[in-house]
Amino acid sequence: FLLKAGKALHTKRAEIRVQFRHVPGNLYNRNFGTDLDRATNELVIRVQPDEAIYLKINNKVPGLGMRLDRSNLNLHYAARYSKEIP
Repeated sequence: FLLKAGKALHTKRAEIRVQFRHVPGNLYNRNFGTDLDRATNELVIRVQPDEAIYLKINNKVPGLGMRLDRSNLNLHYAARYSKEIP
């Protein structure tokens, strides 16, 4: 796993990021090259501020081509539920 931490940053934020491993023999390597941030799927759990859970995934665009698109599955707690987390 990868842990990034810091003090005296510009924004106060607490979140957990899980970056999933690359698949061996990936057919889409040429589409991303060395841009590893775009190439990996990622689960983000934001603890504060604005609690949220979202999943960044790469999915194939429908059709015969070999293009990928980046999609976000997002649960922003304040937008979905009216109650505050204690």
